[in-house]
Amino acid sequence: MAYFEQLFSFALFVGQSIILALVFVGLGFFFGVSKSSFVKNSAYECGFKPFSFGYIPYDVQFYRVGILFLLLDVEVLFLFP
Repeated sequence: MAYFEQLFSFALFVGQSIILALVFVGLGFFFGVSKSSFVKNSAYECGFKPFSFGYIPYDVQFYRVGILFLLLDVEVLFLFP
């Protein structure tokens, strides 16, 4: 019986956390101030207007090299101490 009480307490905690997070997001959405201006809508840093989409397809090899780098980098970190 104690197991179910602990499980219920945990489920209640998770439920309250989710509800509280949704309430805060909703309050920010409804009461937040959103002002659009020329500076916010202008081109960022370079001064050029964007002439294409921001999405550029990458080759799968790029991701493979990145994942291998992360794995080997973490291994080296554990070897130093």
